[in-house]
Amino acid sequence: MSKVFQNFLFANKIESIFYKASLRRSLVDVPHTQKTILESIGIKSRKLNRVHILPINKKTAIGLLKNKELVNVEVVKVDEDVIMSEIKKINPDFSVEQISAKPEQVNIEPTEDLLDSKAENTFISPEVSEYINQNIRDFVENEYRLARKIEPGFSAVRH
Repeated sequence: MSKVFQNFLFANKIESIFYKASLRRSLVDVPHTQKTILESIGIKSRKLNRVHILPINKKTAIGLLKNKELVNVEVVKVDEDVIMSEIKKINPDFSVEQISAKPEQVNIEPTEDLLDSKAENTFISPEVSEYINQNIRDFVENEYRLARKIEPGFSAVRH
């Protein structure tokens, strides 16, 4: 991933790194303070002892590791092509080459057209960033679930 593209992702708060983790114990046994955190990142099952969480951000992962609620935390890096495909769904004309490596002087004048040619490839509104992040998160979750279905020693096809 190029430095320019990484800077673009950072400036627009688009996440490209997630953390895969497993719970140490069932959600029923988790203290109330951690339970709300776990529920907010999408854990709903209270039966499984080793529920996999994916993806969570670094701050949540560190907090849960300090409280010894997680085991097996792994870094999951999202491929540049996946991020580009999500951005292109919103702006089909987007390309990495159009992003300026140097920050440009921005005029703070109210204009009718907020998405002019210069701003369109350097800034994404927070709502759009949230939407892109959610799509990337869903993609990573789906890929992870598909990978878990095919485990060594188990047949993917039932006869």
